[in-house]
Amino acid sequence: MNNVKTPKIFLYSILFPIIWIAFALIITNFLPSVQLGAAGLVIVLYVTITLICLHFTKSYPRQFTKSEKIRLTTYFILWASLCESLVVLSLGEMELNKLFFILGVTVIVDALLISLGVHFISKRMIKMFLNQSMKAVNKTE
Repeated sequence: MNNVKTPKIFLYSILFPIIWIAFALIITNFLPSVQLGAAGLVIVLYVTITLICLHFTKSYPRQFTKSEKIRLTTYFILWASLCESLVVLSLGEMELNKLFFILGVTVIVDALLISLGVHFISKRMIKMFLNQSMKAVNKTE
């Protein structure tokens, strides 16, 4: 039997829509006239990846594998597509062609930002957290 602890990437990915929805509710309630668009996605992505990397580094002191990054990116894109679909459907009555076009463009932009974010932010965050843990270990010795 394999006793190696493996990360549950899907469970990590669930944090993304939770933070997205919480952030959207906060902005909607406190700053109703503000429309963040792609900047909002970048903020949500940065916060989510930072929290995931913090927990991941404590549990598995290493970088994500290529497979883990691909799965995390895929799950994030699926969550973003679901969230964007809900937003687009809430826009009201609109021609079906326009709805699909808007949804397609937003999903493509989201996928690009998510792919770049997961690759670069996670690598940098995990490296930072690993360095911090190494400094803490060196101070205790």
